[in-house]
Amino acid sequence: SIADVAGKCQSLTIEDQLYIGVRFFDIRLQLVEDEFNIVHSFVDQATDFDDVLCEMVDFITENPSEFLIVSIKKDADSKRADGDFATMLEEELREYSKISTSTTLPKTVGEARGKIYIISRYEGSTMGIPAYEGWQDSTTFTLGELYVQDNYKVETEEEKIADIEST
Repeated sequence: SIADVAGKCQSLTIEDQLYIGVRFFDIRLQLVEDEFNIVHSFVDQATDFDDVLCEMVDFITENPSEFLIVSIKKDADSKRADGDFATMLEEELREYSKISTSTTLPKTVGEARGKIYIISRYEGSTMGIPAYEGWQDSTTFTLGELYVQDNYKVETEEEKIADIEST
């Protein structure tokens, strides 16, 4: 269906991405009946958020010299949920000891190792690097201590590669 094509951003599993060197993940969530679904806009990615967190924690546990940065964005309104998105998400994230609750990034790679750092792109966040206010669409920008290259409206793969290399 067109929704499957429009919402698909990766062909690799989280585990495969980790083992080829991906260390930044952009995860979009929707709270449905008190469970978090991974979505991209209106398209359910049919991937369990808890499974993704477990894979990331397992990877960091097995590779303690590594670290991950995970941007978490509320990408769709909650459905039939009894709780608040930010409160419920942060309760869940705190269950994983490898997930840092820090609101700042570490200054060195040595300090970062062995942890998963959250960039909070949702209203009401109390943990992670705050990025709800001021995130810009399809451009390169600075937000607090973050330097973000998020130009996703490109015509060709070469244009995207050039954006990355110039950053």
